[in-house]
Amino acid sequence: MNKIQANLKIALTNGLAAVDCPLNAKLRSEDRLVTILGCSRRFLRNVLDELASEGIVRRQRPVGTFLIRRPAAIPLDQIPADMPLNLQQILPELLVEEDKQCQAPTVGPSINQPLPNVQFWGITPTQGPAQHLFQLGMLQAAMQMNVKLTFHALETEAGLLTYEQVWEQMRREPCDIYVLPVEWRENFAACFEDRTTLYIDWGSMMEPEKTNIGLDSYEQMERALEMFAQAGLTRIAMVAKFMEGAESDWYQQNMRRRYSHFMTSHHLNDGCISFIKIRLSEVVAATRALLRDYRPEAIYVHDDFLLRGCAMELHRQKRIPGRNIALITASNRGIPLPPDYHWTALQCDMKEMGVQTLIQAVHCVDHLFLEPPSIWLNARWQWGDTHLSTVKNQHEKTETEILC
Repeated sequence: MNKIQANLKIALTNGLAAVDCPLNAKLRSEDRLVTILGCSRRFLRNVLDELASEGIVRRQRPVGTFLIRRPAAIPLDQIPADMPLNLQQILPELLVEEDKQCQAPTVGPSINQPLPNVQFWGITPTQGPAQHLFQLGMLQAAMQMNVKLTFHALETEAGLLTYEQVWEQMRREPCDIYVLPVEWRENFAACFEDRTTLYIDWGSMMEPEKTNIGLDSYEQMERALEMFAQAGLTRIAMVAKFMEGAESDWYQQNMRRRYSHFMTSHHLNDGCISFIKIRLSEVVAATRALLRDYRPEAIYVHDDFLLRGCAMELHRQKRIPGRNIALITASNRGIPLPPDYHWTALQCDMKEMGVQTLIQAVHCVDHLFLEPPSIWLNARWQWGDTHLSTVKNQHEKTETEILC
């Protein structure tokens, strides 16, 4: 088996191990899987045939492929460090067909009113699994509520669209309300400011007054830190994804300020917060430096993109989450958590955010809200055992064992 095919098998195996679906669920069509995985049809078929020979899926031509046994996830230390990012981040929900029996939302257009027409603007060539999951939630809600929903790109491989291109598209396809990620607000203010628009925020990236629906990253961070503080831990570190673009300075300054305020107000030791690019080698190196220079009792990993690299370095230094170091991670369900531990996570449901965005858009149309209200969604605890730690009793002993 060549390297590309081996990586593809790991991605499919871990995706099928993590997906929330019953056995005998039907996988998506080969055309769709090729697009999701970014692979050739030949490699996909070879991997599916191999999974069928292992009794994990059943291939029934021309009907489709079905999951008949849930595979064991591939351990973290067996995943190649150079595995492509798109395969590391495979979204389990995208591998199987949707459940057609799910309940429709209770909100919908009123009787005898025309169906709302909603447009989402913000598709990009580099969007990650969280955005895919958000769009999946919007699509589900639109189908259940009989809402016309279309998606439009603001950026292509050739670069950003011009104002004229956006205006022309709006003129050809008018709608009742627009949905726009808040990071595009300033770039395309001339196009959207005078139109009814819902601004969504993937995680407190811009000022609250600029957002209508968002995930409250600050509240999420403070809940994780509070959990550590209540356990008597004082050396609490935090790692977060380094962001680029217009929103990065505001986001990182405010995250640092809120983190420092929490540590000071709880009379804790001087904290350590690091913003790291998501390249695996950089996450591993930054985690190594953090363990060497700050020697934390607990780490809050603010983005699940970073968890694999953190876990690899913790494993190398024999720091076991839940035993001699405490760890809580944020998760947007876009990336399966590494299988090594029963992770404690603050889980943001991006699909639910998509559903709520569509419902809110329909409310705005029905009630003629020229200024839509703001809604902030909080993460839910996914209880594991990595936030528990006997580190207070073992900290001095462990420090002497750390590999520098």
